[in-house]
Amino acid sequence: MAIGGIIRGSKKITSNYTIVERDEIIYVDTSGGDITLTLARPTNDNIVYIKKVASANTVTILTEESKTIDGESSKTLSDNNSFLKLAYFVDGSENEFKIIGQSSTSLGYSSYVAKITQESTSDP
Repeated sequence: MAIGGIIRGSKKITSNYTIVERDEIIYVDTSGGDITLTLARPTNDNIVYIKKVASANTVTILTEESKTIDGESSKTLSDNNSFLKLAYFVDGSENEFKIIGQSSTSLGYSSYVAKITQESTSDP
């Protein structure tokens, strides 16, 4: 992810977007309205962070095909600075994205995402 303070594969999204395999960190600016993100099915093991960076509106996260996110057809981020860390493993036995981190200090990921935010440029 971070190499010498630079975040590879990070981008700021301000409209609906399909997350592809090379995306690693997605900052979603919902100040202009609700945004829908679609998770494309990766061909390799993949981990992606999705962070909402505006207090207004929501981010809805969907999947392509019949994939799910921990058994659900979608997830929603409503709070400013809320995030999900999702993993997809290509081993044939799983048919869904797994939540491996979310915006809960009890999970210990909030400080890690804060560190990522501090290391990135002012306009990811």
